[in-house]
Amino acid sequence: MKLINQVCSLDQAAKLKALGINQVQQTFYWQFGAPHYPVHVNAYQPYFAAFTSAELGEMLPRECYTMLEPGIEMHVWHCGTDNEEVLFQADTEAQAKAELLIWLLEKGKLNPETVNVALAAA
Repeated sequence: MKLINQVCSLDQAAKLKALGINQVQQTFYWQFGAPHYPVHVNAYQPYFAAFTSAELGEMLPRECYTMLEPGIEMHVWHCGTDNEEVLFQADTEAQAKAELLIWLLEKGKLNPETVNVALAAA
């Protein structure tokens, strides 16, 4: 599986950074329009943490879920929460989880400090 299919999108990564999510010591980073290993990141250029599905799962509350809906031409990932009437669809599991995390942060249902603590503990 290609790395780009295992991480949140560049737009999602930028939103998560703007919302206060920690950017240091992550597995991958977005820079120059593609995800890279940290060793390949130029610290003098803008970069964003390219969170994996596993990292995003650690940041989400435990009542959140993801499921794969197989399709004939394309599989669709769904991501939602048991406590809210909200459901996001995306092409990859990481993108679906990132959409839900962004929504929870923007609505004030999660705060960046709680997310950063969960991320650091993972």
